[in-house]
Amino acid sequence: MGNAETDLQELSDRMFYDLAQWEWSFAWLPHRCDRTNQLIWLSYAYCGTMYYEDIKGVISKRVPMSTRWLTTEEYILGALKGTV
Repeated sequence: MGNAETDLQELSDRMFYDLAQWEWSFAWLPHRCDRTNQLIWLSYAYCGTMYYEDIKGVISKRVPMSTRWLTTEEYILGALKGTV
């Protein structure tokens, strides 16, 4: 049994990976892989973005809330395991 802070972080991570929309993008600026902390820079990687949406779900009113990056290898492994 973990402590409350660890459980909250795991819930937050699961929620992000369930709700994020992923796209393969070029990282012009340096980012860190969310899972391995590997540097992602001047290469292609997967960028996941979670959005705030209005109650009606109108796409034109989506506002980015959180963004995380994954290396291509980590994204493929997560997709095969069903965690992304």
